Amino acid sequence: MRITQYTIEGSPIFYEFSFNGNTIEYTYDNSMDGYTGQGKGRRSTSCSGISKKQVNLAVADKKYVLVGCSSEVIGNTFYFN
Repeated sequence: MRITQYTIEGSPIFYEFSFNGNTIEYTYDNSMDGYTGQGKGRRSTSCSGISKKQVNLAVADKKYVLVGCSSEVIGNTFYFN
């Protein structure tokens, strides 16, 4: 599965997922973003799942996030309202 979001400037950011029955292989790709500095490129990690996370206790604001990732830095690039 691929989710594409666009920056304010119109550059695509790709979030790619594949599931092998046990783990989620996740790739974050901001290689086409002209405004990203040194962190530009394709980076991947393996995660154990997706979970809902409460982000604002005052409001029923929940996001879907990746959990159990071998690289939390890369795993934290994904969230979905």
